[in-house]
Formats: sequence, C-alpha cells, structure tokens
Amino acid sequence: AGARKSIGKGAAEGDTAKEKLTDGMAILGALTSWALEGSIVTADSMRSRGYGTAKRSSFQIYRLTGEDLRLFVWMGLLLAALLFLGNTQSHFTPVLEIAPVQGQNALGLAAYGAFALLPTALHTKEAIAWHISRSGI
Repeated sequence: AGARKSIGKGAAEGDTAKEKLTDGMAILGALTSWALEGSIVTADSMRSRGYGTAKRSSFQIYRLTGEDLRLFVWMGLLLAALLFLGNTQSHFTPVLEIAPVQGQNALGLAAYGAFALLPTALHTKEAIAWHISRSGI
C-alpha cells in the first residue's frame, strides 16, 4: 500500500471510506491475480515433472546410449587436445597476465573453449528438441 501511495494511487489520510475500500479492493485483486498466476506456473511445472500422471517412483534405469558414448569420446578428445596443445599459462598476483595466443597454444585454447561450451551446446540442443516436441502437440 505504501508503494501505491507514493505514486499517487493509494488511499490518503483524508480519503472517504469508499475511496479506502476501493483502494483496498484494487490491492486485493492484484494480490489474488498474482497468487493465481503463481499457482498456474507451479501446476504446469509439477505436471511437466510427472506429478499426478501415475504412481511415482524415484528409481529409473538410465542406459548408456550411443549419443552418450559419442559425447564421452568428444570430451576425451577435447581434454587430450587441451593437455597436449594447451601450452599456456596465466598468473594472478595483483596483475592478470595471460600468455599471448600463438601457434600451439591457440589450438589448446580453442579446445578449452569448445570444452567449456559443451553444456551450452547440449542445453541449446535440448531446448530445440523440446520446442519441436511442444509444437507437435
């Protein structure tokens, strides 16, 4: 109520009972809408996680797929490239010093960048797959 009063939309000291009641109903309506919207978001989230669809179980068998193996091989290759080609260093003692990017360490830094971006790439892939599956509903 204080925030609404500060922008001129709240009930003031000398307002009539009708104006105060109108202001209170506006606040109640806004809070009710906010609560209902939050409950819809919570219900959608729970439904997407499987609540209420069937008997729940916390146990699930995850099998190692070909895609998992390809990802492990890719990560191993990137880590090996980083170890063998990374030839770079950095120091931080009040000043940050990074070795210049040249020759062999450029490939190592590229491998490190690709390794660091793997979670982003996987998240993007899953977001695209989710969007495609949702658009087919």
